[in-house]
Amino acid sequence: MSSGSRLVAGVLVTAFGVAGPAPADTPVVAVMTLPLTELCPDVPVSQGLKDVAQRLVVKAWYPSKAQEPPQVGSPYPVVLFNAAWGGSSDSHFGQIHELVTYGFVVISIDHRLDLNEYDQFLDFSSQEAFDRTKILVDGKARQFASDNIVVFSALTAAARCAASDEKATLIRSLDFNRTGILGYSFGGAVAAQTAWQDPRFKAALNLDGWLFADASTLGVVQPFLEISDDTPMPTPADLDSPNMRERLVARLNDADYRQLRANMIRHGGYYLVISGSNHESFVDVSKRSVAQQLAALLPGSGRIPEIVNAYILSFFERYVAGSQTSLIDQMPSPYKEVRLEFAQPPASSR
Repeated sequence: MSSGSRLVAGVLVTAFGVAGPAPADTPVVAVMTLPLTELCPDVPVSQGLKDVAQRLVVKAWYPSKAQEPPQVGSPYPVVLFNAAWGGSSDSHFGQIHELVTYGFVVISIDHRLDLNEYDQFLDFSSQEAFDRTKILVDGKARQFASDNIVVFSALTAAARCAASDEKATLIRSLDFNRTGILGYSFGGAVAAQTAWQDPRFKAALNLDGWLFADASTLGVVQPFLEISDDTPMPTPADLDSPNMRERLVARLNDADYRQLRANMIRHGGYYLVISGSNHESFVDVSKRSVAQQLAALLPGSGRIPEIVNAYILSFFERYVAGSQTSLIDQMPSPYKEVRLEFAQPPASSR
């Protein structure tokens, strides 16, 4: 790519959060909506699938130079993607683009927004309010994980349908025996919980999310990677802060980290921190706040998406696609911004 093209690409990524012109030999990213109740037209649709389909928007992102579905005969490994609480997969095109460019198909699962439902996440106004909403969020993590499993099962069933339209052609090109799951923020908790509930998912990756439900307390048996922002660990003063919100957030951060490490010691896993990053660093620039968009212009900040994408790709190439890759196990990391605090291959592979 010429220096002029690199400049244009850089401006596009920084200003709009989209990828620049791809080299001629790089597949572009095509996207197709998958209506769950219409994948097998000759098969009766259960009420359970109808209910789930009403709540979700499911899309397939796949490599195609001609914006056509891949051809059957060269199956693609698959990664499911969950956005944040009330978020959208469209805010993560950079990460999706990286996976698709290297031969994965990404199935994004977005929940249709109900403003009343998504207005409240965790309530830190009091210990009682926090405890009550924590129970509700644990339930949401299990529900969203179950939705993922319904989608996965519907797609695997659709691969056996006799239909010959472009959606069926795409689905039949997928290798459902090589499937991982990825999520950001609450979507990361959902990804971990999905893997906990269903062993068909070969690996799970959490982008900077607290864990909830069973995956938090019991851990993920499959290969698991958590990429964290650079928020400092809480101090004793933070844990006993007179400010209720600060105290509860600090205690949640502390408990989440301790439980995560304990689970990784038991099952294996990878935990890394990217210096200079914050929670918004994991979404495309155009989807961040104005302050965060300006911060993305600072020297060195442009490396964070590159680092995140490199580790996402390395992890799924190794544990889903079955390719040889070394980045995930390199300590210290070749990236100076990365602190790989814990790296222990999953117990099943030791």
